[in-house]
Amino acid sequence: AIERLGKPDSALVLLERALLTPSIAGGAFYEAGWYAQGLRKLGGLYEVKGDRTKAAGYYRKYIDLLKDAESPMAAQVSVVREKLLNVTGEPGGTRP
Repeated sequence: AIERLGKPDSALVLLERALLTPSIAGGAFYEAGWYAQGLRKLGGLYEVKGDRTKAAGYYRKYIDLLKDAESPMAAQVSVVREKLLNVTGEPGGTRP
């Protein structure tokens, strides 16, 4: 919502803080969906901002988290792999 209000820097700060805040059950209730969405969103926000290094870092975390995802999540992981390729030129999800 903050991003849609034209405040992407505020959205970055709040989303990064949220990802660092553990849930009551150690992340068991939200990490499977919300945490992954947050990683993807942060990658996109940093990509738009022009910070390719941070964008790539969040895209890699997303891909690593969902590397064994089945359909339909596998399709979303493929989209993020393409985003990683766009910001780094490296194949999605692989690290040297």
